[in-house]
Amino acid sequence: MIRHARPSDYRRIYDQDPPVSWYGMTDGTSIGFLSHDDWGRAWAFLSICGPFSAVGLHRTAKRFFEVVRQTGEPEVLAYCAPNETARRWLTRLGFEKHDEDEVGEIWRWQG
Repeated sequence: MIRHARPSDYRRIYDQDPPVSWYGMTDGTSIGFLSHDDWGRAWAFLSICGPFSAVGLHRTAKRFFEVVRQTGEPEVLAYCAPNETARRWLTRLGFEKHDEDEVGEIWRWQG
């Protein structure tokens, strides 16, 4: 069952307190969340920590970004894993490749 993530969910997966400003969803095992950096930019993160359904994950991500759209967030950035499956999935969610830095490819979703 998908639900809103609590600080305890974040701590269990990352072994640290969540950012001051964040919103996330979890199935109790994995977590996806949005947080703002020091410059006010919104970043999306996903940590898959066990077996998952690709269809369920996609549906949950679509729901997540609908909530983000309703909040009026103009854009969300995300690092893309260095593989074609991740690139295809971000594209299906409405992201486009935006930039690249020493960490990797930065993709942007515009609400």
